[in-house]
Amino acid sequence: MAKKADGVEATDPFQKVMNRSVAPHGAFGFRKNDQDLRAAFNKGLLPFIGSGEHLALVAPFGFGKKGFLPTKTTAQICGA
Repeated sequence: MAKKADGVEATDPFQKVMNRSVAPHGAFGFRKNDQDLRAAFNKGLLPFIGSGEHLALVAPFGFGKKGFLPTKTTAQICGA
């Protein structure tokens, strides 16, 4: 993606942080007291992920349906 978009930098790939797997799960961060905002964001995000519109937007960056969609919930990743 960094090669195809201005203003984007790539880091060296990594699979673990503090000896725990972090790949391939992306995330958005919210302040703890913004629970309503997080809930509204998730309500719109969940049906979007994997939709035709989503896949069309990420395809130019080399992402597709196979191997790039989330496979775990937030609770599973964070141990909540």
